[in-house]
Amino acid sequence: MEIYEVILESAPLLIVGFLIGGMIKAFVAEDRIGKLLGKSSFGSIFLATAIGAPLPLCSCSVLPVAQSLRKQGASREAVSAFLISTPETGPDSVSLSFAFFHPLFVLFRVVAALASAMVCGVLQLVFGVRDAAQPPVPEVHACCKMKAAEEAKKNKRGLVQGVFFGAKWAYTDLFVSLAPHLVVGFVLTGLILMFVKPDFLQNLNVPYWATIGLALFIGVPLYVCATSSTPLAAAMIASGLSPGAGLIFLLTGPATNLTTLAAVRAILGTRGTALYLVGLISTAVAGGVLVDYYFSGYAFLLSTSSAVCHDHIERGYVNHGIAILFSAALLWHGVAVPVGKKLAGLKKADSVIAKG
Repeated sequence: MEIYEVILESAPLLIVGFLIGGMIKAFVAEDRIGKLLGKSSFGSIFLATAIGAPLPLCSCSVLPVAQSLRKQGASREAVSAFLISTPETGPDSVSLSFAFFHPLFVLFRVVAALASAMVCGVLQLVFGVRDAAQPPVPEVHACCKMKAAEEAKKNKRGLVQGVFFGAKWAYTDLFVSLAPHLVVGFVLTGLILMFVKPDFLQNLNVPYWATIGLALFIGVPLYVCATSSTPLAAAMIASGLSPGAGLIFLLTGPATNLTTLAAVRAILGTRGTALYLVGLISTAVAGGVLVDYYFSGYAFLLSTSSAVCHDHIERGYVNHGIAILFSAALLWHGVAVPVGKKLAGLKKADSVIAKG
């Protein structure tokens, strides 16, 4: 029941967020971005942060785009900022945040995400390796690469054609790519709400810095996209985690995981990856501590209409219809299809072994 309540609250805002992401996909020409980010300067860092923030890309799909930017001449500083701002502030995750958090907390999340991107870029500018010439970048994550022909078509699309293309992409490609992660996020959130009582962590008298460390321990190595991390963080805060620790989880989870860091090393190098981590973690911790310092009473930071705050939410037939259809789509694209592909792959491997 808790899982359904979370989906009931989230589905309408997610649908809006997906649509916004589709419109950006339809009308923003990514092949022109690299031309604006070639200089090693504060201006290119700021521009990369601003360009990356609204793009509907997760920490996996942003990698080939970042690789493309490097090949087109973008500096390490700009690419580093782009790698942070893009997966942390997608339109779907920001719109979903309003379902679970007070608008003030959503504002903190966006500002902290942009600040972390700027800090990472500045660290690369001051302490990173300067490229005398643009080096070849190893291939990483072949998925999500955009073809030149598609970009050319994008530039020629009219308003109506662009809207239809964006909506189709949003509710097919974008939804399918995020569905498995949404399933994980909703299930974990529901389990927390089901088994962890309110103020659980507070009753354990866990030291403050231990909760900060816990948020980093969970957020840095594991992959949690910005969208699925939103309800999960709200459930953690409702169970007694400080809002600052929740913010740290929201900032580190979407931008870091072991797979992403391996690919980032191919793009930025070893020193660049270290600066990437230092900048992100230090900014996230600083932002979390500031939130906890200025807002010691954190109950108001959770949305008063959120499923996290109520045992039962009464909604109309339309809301339930949307939630049921959304749940069905999630189960199909987030569970049935991936499991089917996995089983088909195992069956094919077994047949190859048997023939060999």
